[in-house]
Amino acid sequence: MSQRQPAKQQDRLQLALDAGAMGTWSSSFLTGKQEWDERQYALFGLPVGTPITRDLFLGMVVPDDLPIVNLKEGDLDPRARHDSQFRIRRPDGSIRWITAHSLTRTDANGRPIELVGVNWDSTDEKEAESRLVEAERRLALATAAADIGIWDWNVATGEFYYSPRARAIYGFDSTVEITFELLRQRTRPEDYRQIEPALGRALDPLQRSQESYRYRITRADTGEERWLLAHGGAVFEHNQPVRYTGTLQDITDDVAIQDRLADEQARLQLALSAGDLAVWELDVAKRKMTGSRELNRLYRFNDDASHTVEEFQALYAPGEQERVERESAMSFAAGDRMIRFEARYQWPDGVTKWIAVRAQIITNADGAPQRIIGVAMDVTDRRRHEEQLQLTAHELQHRVKNNLAVVQSIATQSFRGPRSKEESIAAFSGRLQALALATDLLTTQNWDAVPIADIVARILRPFSDEWDKRIGIAGPAVSIASGIAVNLGMALHELCTNAAKYGALSNDKGTVSISWTIVDDGVVLDWREAGGPPVVPPSREGFGTKLLTRGLLDTGTIALSFDPAGVRCSIAIAREHISAAR
Repeated sequence: MSQRQPAKQQDRLQLALDAGAMGTWSSSFLTGKQEWDERQYALFGLPVGTPITRDLFLGMVVPDDLPIVNLKEGDLDPRARHDSQFRIRRPDGSIRWITAHSLTRTDANGRPIELVGVNWDSTDEKEAESRLVEAERRLALATAAADIGIWDWNVATGEFYYSPRARAIYGFDSTVEITFELLRQRTRPEDYRQIEPALGRALDPLQRSQESYRYRITRADTGEERWLLAHGGAVFEHNQPVRYTGTLQDITDDVAIQDRLADEQARLQLALSAGDLAVWELDVAKRKMTGSRELNRLYRFNDDASHTVEEFQALYAPGEQERVERESAMSFAAGDRMIRFEARYQWPDGVTKWIAVRAQIITNADGAPQRIIGVAMDVTDRRRHEEQLQLTAHELQHRVKNNLAVVQSIATQSFRGPRSKEESIAAFSGRLQALALATDLLTTQNWDAVPIADIVARILRPFSDEWDKRIGIAGPAVSIASGIAVNLGMALHELCTNAAKYGALSNDKGTVSISWTIVDDGVVLDWREAGGPPVVPPSREGFGTKLLTRGLLDTGTIALSFDPAGVRCSIAIAREHISAAR
């Protein structure tokens, strides 16, 4: 071997040490002398050349970690390795984590003569490890607050992990080995036939579906039937599924409540998706909010932005913050350490959401709230459905009253004047048929797009016999989406009914003008009455007025005014709901 060969090996060794930012050192048991290289001095924040002793080294070690660096029995055996991780305090006061590996050198008689080792700074790795532990802790607290179980299926080996809560949901004790077949046996057969295709889609690398599904099980311990809600997603490697992981909730109580509703309401609520869970944490004393990307998306913030508690609270709809704080304080005073509420939020652009919060309060030694950790979820669809049921019930009651008033008006006009009995009956029957056609429009949504002219004509049909010369209609050929057509029909029907009962069509000389124009933002329809009895604003807001001014056209706006010369109404429909003219 050439003399250059050992030098090359030495160079490679030094390059490897430099690449790993490793410092080397040795400590003689014979002389007590320690030798450090420049990298070792840099790791400890000491000037190169500083005399190094064992006492100096131990003095820099954080006291709690001294047992880690002290030599133990067996550490000085021939070729014995001593591996450790400990903290040091540098002269500048900074705390750093050091990873050390050392080896004992002995003489020919096996007596230890020197300890040789390498060190490197592992602070970043330890901090990352701490953050991971903290994230896992927060997730555990959040899932406990929401009463959620966690499961993980190793698709390759068939092994299952079920968290304690997930096992409790199924009635499995800690000794039961969970298998796919065991889970299938506990699932109702008719529900499993629904789950199996969804599972296939989730594990298909071309689909990778992440569906939620509800199903029934019989508990292993009691045989009781329970409703569960599962969310899951698969992990793929080399385009093959290797793991399938998700969450599990017992939703039996929720389903029982839904079953007490009407059939349609029950079907809608059973189909309601719980949505993604957004984890959050609040330091009560510091008023510091620790959110997540999912939480930011739920509240319509930028994905990676940090926001204060006040920014979240600013989104409460009027009166909601006071209600939530009052109810939460009452629950806490009663000894409840869980927070459960649903609140309405409103954004500056007019968008509103209902968000449900489930959280756990962590108290300090004095019993005062210290931290709150929980989850949030979007329940807007469910809340809107409940409100729509109430609105529908009121509307049905109101519509019956209005239709009776229209029938009375039709009868009065049909049986007066110089007509024969047969002519009057025919006129009355025709008007009733027209009223039925108009009412049918309010419950029909099977057109892709409806011309505004058709809506106006169909709604006015019950009124167009005696009043055809008193009603003016004008507007371009333009169509609107079917859902908006129904709402527009309801608005026009309300205006016609009110005009017949109290307005321009309630006497012999009043007129109504209906026109619509295309504008940059969409279409604006104007209703104007003239020649009727003097208009007096109603002393109270009846259901008809509420129907016109509140939420009837949730994709447009309605402006209603009670001008003394005649009622005026402007209905604006946004451009995205306008279809091509036909």
